[in-house]
Amino acid sequence: MRVNLVNYEEGLAIVGILSKYAQAMKTELDKLGVECTVKALPDPDATVNHHINYGPYQYVDTINTVMITHFTQGTDSKIERIREIMATADVGICFSPTMMSYLNGFGVGKLDYVLPAHDSIPRRPKNVAILSNVYPDKRKREWMLAEVCKVIDKSSFTFLVMGKGWEYVLAPLAREGFDIKYRPDFDMDTYKVILERADFVLYTGDEDCMAQSILDASQAGIRTISSVQDWQKDLPVDYPFRTQEDLDNIFRRLEYNPVKDWTWAKYTEKHLDIWKSVLGRA
Repeated sequence: MRVNLVNYEEGLAIVGILSKYAQAMKTELDKLGVECTVKALPDPDATVNHHINYGPYQYVDTINTVMITHFTQGTDSKIERIREIMATADVGICFSPTMMSYLNGFGVGKLDYVLPAHDSIPRRPKNVAILSNVYPDKRKREWMLAEVCKVIDKSSFTFLVMGKGWEYVLAPLAREGFDIKYRPDFDMDTYKVILERADFVLYTGDEDCMAQSILDASQAGIRTISSVQDWQKDLPVDYPFRTQEDLDNIFRRLEYNPVKDWTWAKYTEKHLDIWKSVLGRA
């Protein structure tokens, strides 16, 4: 199989997002040992011409697949252009099942989809601030932090803790590899710096009070994770919890990455699967 990625931007002396897709796919196809070229026009000697994007599509007597993106819903002229293209193309490849279904609804057939790819930019840990003292009677329920750390990936969070008494909870977590920044004594300037850095403020206490850190975080526009009791309903909380299970589930949701597998490798492999399927039918 020889694949030609038809990057129509090259013919227009443009280096944009479509060129990026062409070059990234070529890199991945090279890794897979698939012979690949990138040209401004279709290659009649290739096994597959993959046209990036659909607008300037030019038919050649090969297998033709077409990227369908930059499409505005409700644009009748573009739907007609896609219908015209799909009269000769083998597969139109959308970026989502939703767009594929939308075009199917207008009678456009021979469509498939491949989810787009990201550039694998490193995912930074989320900064979780904890800004309260703990006490011998355990009313701050500080053990809940140790419990939640049993169910999360240590690389997903940094904990910024200010308050007396946390050493016995934080020391074992630090030894396990969790990123802990701890200051036992309260300092207003540092408190403000922590709030500036924080993505979330966590409060685990179950006292009859409105935690100052949650109030300050709400004022600063920082998302809050807080235990709630019936008497706390006047203070809005972004992620309220009552039980350890509730808190564990909140942190699992916060560390979940819905696009983790949307890589250039996966994107290219899915296209290769489509091309092999068309070749098999041919």
